[in-house]
Amino acid sequence: PKRELVANAKPKDNNAVGMGTLTMRVAPRGTISVDGAAKRIIGDEPTTMLVSAGNRSVLFENAKYGSKRITVAMKPGATKQLTCYFESYASISVSGGATWAMIVHNGQQTEQQAPIARFPLGPGKHSISVARSGFETQEGEKEITVSPSFEEKVVRLAFTLKKK
Repeated sequence: PKRELVANAKPKDNNAVGMGTLTMRVAPRGTISVDGAAKRIIGDEPTTMLVSAGNRSVLFENAKYGSKRITVAMKPGATKQLTCYFESYASISVSGGATWAMIVHNGQQTEQQAPIARFPLGPGKHSISVARSGFETQEGEKEITVSPSFEEKVVRLAFTLKKK
């Protein structure tokens, strides 16, 4: 299919010569800048830009979590998709003598209840556990370190509760 498109391209179509397409997204919402150009605010919906072939410097930023830079090698006619994930997720399950418990994050009980498929965690070190009145958590706390990534990460954590 790509060869057909090239073969049918107009010879004087200079817009396509030496250009590639970048489709980018920031999760959660943030800004993006290519080669230091003006920043674009992007979020759940990806943004697409036509860029010159060669090495492009792409800066992803999130107001809460900081920034992540990547160099992308673009070839003429190439299309690349990038999503910068500033958060990772913990999938937290509970078993044993209880079917649910409150999530404890960095020593503080949250208002979130386990089991949960996607508990968001920003960059840095995190201590995760669960608590429920009348029960003990067999595993104690589990440590997770999160850093911005270009692939979505979900860490599975399982906790066993036993009656005191």
